[in-house]
Amino acid sequence: MENIHFDLESELEKYQPWDSDETCNLQLTKDFIASSLNLFSRSNFAGHISVSYIVDVAVNDIQTNERKNEPAHKHYDIYFMFTTPEENYIISDESNDLKWFTLDEFKRLEPTLNRLVFIQKWVA
Repeated sequence: MENIHFDLESELEKYQPWDSDETCNLQLTKDFIASSLNLFSRSNFAGHISVSYIVDVAVNDIQTNERKNEPAHKHYDIYFMFTTPEENYIISDESNDLKWFTLDEFKRLEPTLNRLVFIQKWVA
């Protein structure tokens, strides 16, 4: 599988927020990137970047997880949308699950605010 490289800061600079909440979350995420080391490491308990598919930028509070010995922290979530004819993908230890969805399959998932915003953007 081909590795995809991109400049996260450049992508975020080009990103157009959907609404005022996303504008705020985008700025919080940019500030976090500018002021933090180990952006993607779970050992960074100020927060860390988690990435899925770019159509949404969110900052989510993560509760203390005693099982993993992790204090409460933030996820600076950057959602990406990918399309591919390839169905071979790798699930890492950071992934609980990974699956490709058609728009109709995605619409049938439990609705969350991020998913509803994503659907609105996808069909716009």
